[in-house]
Amino acid sequence: MGRHGMHSPFVYALVEDCIEQNRQIPLIDRIKNFLKDWPVTDLSGVSSDVWIDTIKTLETDDIPRRMIIVKDIHATPADSANWIQVSNSTSIQYSIDLFDFGLLFINPDFKEKQHFVLKK
Repeated sequence: MGRHGMHSPFVYALVEDCIEQNRQIPLIDRIKNFLKDWPVTDLSGVSSDVWIDTIKTLETDDIPRRMIIVKDIHATPADSANWIQVSNSTSIQYSIDLFDFGLLFINPDFKEKQHFVLKK
């Protein structure tokens, strides 16, 4: 999906003001800086089998909003299947597939569950 097909002002701002800016800085670092007020759970280096358990644990967390970074979401067919499963979790309102990694958002202010696939 290109940014012009987005209906989420949050994701549109993320793309316009972060992802498309300052390409000398690694993308994950730009995203973390852009969303610096968000608690972050970084699952980089964690096997995809652990993603599901981690998401279930975060569902009972008292933190009302959170960004979760998941690397290598398409490294293997099992990783792709686990990415789909975690992005469909009831606690996840938004998921963003950036191919090399994915972003999951827990935020009750996002009223509609949405999945985005962004091309770099």
